[in-house]
Amino acid sequence: MTGNGDNPGVITHPPFIYVGALLLACGLEIYMPLGSGFLFASTAPFIIGCVVFFIGATLLVVCIQGFMRAGTNVTTSQPSTTIVTHGPYKYSRNPIYVGLTLLYVALALLLNVMWAFLLLPIVLLIMHYGVIVREEAYLTAKFPAEYQAYRNDVRRWF
Repeated sequence: MTGNGDNPGVITHPPFIYVGALLLACGLEIYMPLGSGFLFASTAPFIIGCVVFFIGATLLVVCIQGFMRAGTNVTTSQPSTTIVTHGPYKYSRNPIYVGLTLLYVALALLLNVMWAFLLLPIVLLIMHYGVIVREEAYLTAKFPAEYQAYRNDVRRWF
């Protein structure tokens, strides 16, 4: 986090939460397999995984480009300089996290790791309490009227 405290104080960078959970899921699958082989009885999970991966990656790229155009930081350890309300942010206050969740699900399908699906609710709880709630408090304090109006108009998720 930055030295001046002008950041949301999240527990860690959000991608680390998803990557950590996916690595844990892969380890659990190796040592305590859930019989995931049934996923690839057809090519459907692979095709779905590829499509979901493409959607998640595209969403992330569009969101990051939107932050860059707005002149604000993407990294949660740096200060926000503005509220981004265009692009995917017209529909969700957290499209980057939607994109990360889609990538997580896609990789779980592509790697055939059922543990990842069992860990997903925990990942989302950690994201909610360790990241999103903290970001919302930070943005409310930094941009009170603007962020409250945005919260009133746009859902947290899709």
